[in-house]
Amino acid sequence: MSIENGLILKGERVVIPKSQRSDIVERIHQANQGVEKCQLRARLSIFWPEINKDIEVRVQKCEVCQESQNTQAKETLEPHEVATRPWQVVGTDSFSWDGDEYLHMCDYYSKFLIIQKIPRGQSMGNTAVNLTK
Repeated sequence: MSIENGLILKGERVVIPKSQRSDIVERIHQANQGVEKCQLRARLSIFWPEINKDIEVRVQKCEVCQESQNTQAKETLEPHEVATRPWQVVGTDSFSWDGDEYLHMCDYYSKFLIIQKIPRGQSMGNTAVNLTK
């Protein structure tokens, strides 16, 4: 810790006195960005003991933050069938790269990978792709 221009610093962060902490938390929280974003914003320039806890308490009291909180439930992972021979279980996906569409296939047994470019003007919706080329 050091003193510079009348301010107490911890590294490059200003140490905030108790009397000003509630005002500072309100200023940090003004954008209603949730706990993590508020804590990240605070970590850049200010410090006091238990600052993260104080921010969490403030955000939990905010109706706007609670309403806009991530409401999507995480999907539970389901194990796939374990392959006992090649090409018994195949994973597929499509992706775009550099303006082109591609089909990705993977054999779960050998981990053999095939990536095939899909000809322009065709989409994966109703198109059979010839992988023997």
